[in-house]
Amino acid sequence: MVVRIALLAVAVLITSVWLLVAESEAACPVGTYPWTDQWGNRTCRSFDSGQDVTISPPTATPSGCPVGYYVWTDQWGNRICRSFTGAPPAYDTSKGCPVGTYPWRDTWGNPVCRQF
Repeated sequence: MVVRIALLAVAVLITSVWLLVAESEAACPVGTYPWTDQWGNRTCRSFDSGQDVTISPPTATPSGCPVGYYVWTDQWGNRICRSFTGAPPAYDTSKGCPVGTYPWRDTWGNPVCRQF
């Protein structure tokens, strides 16, 4: 009886871990994998460049930027989040591509914004 309960517990644990991994992988675009940066932000890192292509902060910050970033304005007047470590800036693309960029498809077929 104890062995059956232990086996059932192990099966439930394995299933739970598999579902969590499958869910986190599904959240990233094709050609990327789930990652956590040094600030604790959930990111999707590109297989091609090794750069983070999407960032989801673990909690809301007053600036609206992920942890480790600060508010800045780029040369086109877009509000961006600039990294303290020199990583590429984070743009809010929830309402389309920012000024100075145009819609494009990356090598994996994901919609991206490319600079002019």
